[in-house]
Amino acid sequence: MGRTSDYFGLPRWIREYDIKAGFETAIGHGVVKVILDTDLQYAHLTGIRDFVLSKKDYIMQQVEILRSRVWVREGEKTMSTRVKEVLHDFNTANQL
Repeated sequence: MGRTSDYFGLPRWIREYDIKAGFETAIGHGVVKVILDTDLQYAHLTGIRDFVLSKKDYIMQQVEILRSRVWVREGEKTMSTRVKEVLHDFNTANQL
């Protein structure tokens, strides 16, 4: 696994939960609506976090505030990737 701090103190059952398998099980049982809000928020945050960590030294030296469109775009990229994955998991990719 890793250190507890890597998981922000989340319980083990949450850390080990396979969301894709959960979606497949739910769809197999006839679920037609799944709320992805938290999953997509996490995907968005992941892109922003990775950008900030990769530019940490640069950011610390700056007096001016970084343009938000740069780091927001990184969040949008990771969220878009997650949406594509979920559409594939739900067997709905390329349906429109």
